[in-house]
Amino acid sequence: MLYSNGPDTGTIGAWPVNFGQSVSNSFTLEADSIVTDVVLSIWAADDRNPPQTAKWEITTEPFGGEVLASGGSILGLITYTDGRLYTRWTMEIQNMNARLPCGTYYLQVYDVITAWRTWAFWGESNGIGCTSPGCPSTAYFDPALANGYGLTRPIGSEAFEIIGTAGVPPSW
Repeated sequence: MLYSNGPDTGTIGAWPVNFGQSVSNSFTLEADSIVTDVVLSIWAADDRNPPQTAKWEITTEPFGGEVLASGGSILGLITYTDGRLYTRWTMEIQNMNARLPCGTYYLQVYDVITAWRTWAFWGESNGIGCTSPGCPSTAYFDPALANGYGLTRPIGSEAFEIIGTAGVPPSW
């Protein structure tokens, strides 16, 4: 694991990551690395409504700067937990293969699609349990990214892990 912002306990909250809304979280790499996967917590309406796909970007600034890697991905299911009003899905964005030099970056997640095409939310951890350099993550919510209104605001950081290989010689 290259970075962990702590687990989602299901008790803090979550921010929408579909229908034009987006969340961006910082993470720090101590060495040149290849980011292969991201594990994150997505909340949805019901245990029969799993998140299926997501779009993502790794950038130099929240919702901007240089886009260093991006893609759309089928989400791999790791596990899920039923809450009283929602189901908390632990999902994995796979095969990202983003080659990054050491430094601080932003992971943006948006356009999450669930089986029923309903709201999806990225679960918060606020960095509780985070032991990685750069912890806790700084996070931002953009409620109108698709409309370009620029209403970005800081929020508590989300639960996620950056998976990959550190110490990879750069080829850029």
